[in-house]
Amino acid sequence: MSPTMAALAVMPLQLAQTRPAGSWGWELHAGFSLLRIGVPSVPVLPVLTGGAAAEVALGDHADLGVRYTTWLGFDHRLGPELQVGTSLGPDWGLGARVHPALRIAGTASETVELGGDVSVPASAVVSARLGRHWLTVEGGATVQLVLFERLEGVGFVDARPWLATVDVALELAWGSKHTRALATRLELAIPTAPNDPLSVGGVRPRLVLSGHFGPSGDPPAEE
Repeated sequence: MSPTMAALAVMPLQLAQTRPAGSWGWELHAGFSLLRIGVPSVPVLPVLTGGAAAEVALGDHADLGVRYTTWLGFDHRLGPELQVGTSLGPDWGLGARVHPALRIAGTASETVELGGDVSVPASAVVSARLGRHWLTVEGGATVQLVLFERLEGVGFVDARPWLATVDVALELAWGSKHTRALATRLELAIPTAPNDPLSVGGVRPRLVLSGHFGPSGDPPAEE
């Protein structure tokens, strides 16, 4: 395996390039989102978020995985994730990602709302090598296919697809022989609905730190 491919074998799952054929990896991440909750004393609240993902290479240019994300254990998202990508020389990569997901939020109670949706985020991804680091820029959108909820025992389903958010993300990843790969990622979901009740300044920001692991070998040592 070339030094470049050896490094990519353990880099983040959300890098533009895909994994080498026959390899697999997994990820753990944790951080917080800023949400507006409508309480005068605490208008903006940092909400803990975390999750996990795993993927396997279908070939040299396609990865298939599954991703789970939660906010405080109250809001859950789970679904498959497909990524295609290619290297544009040793220092650049270009890819695309789609992540259909089922979301469940709330608590199972006759007086408390329980709901969720089925949505499909899709994005284009570009990664560039900066020395020992990889910088990734991602841009796309989330289409909500089905919305469902229950309030005080009454159910409601809306199956009209609509563009829910425009999504952008910036991620910086780095690795070593001992840490495998670490990354910090900033995501901004921009709701298309006017006066979104949860957004802060018109966006829903999310910052996470992640660790990414796999059995494909360590990045090459520095010269």
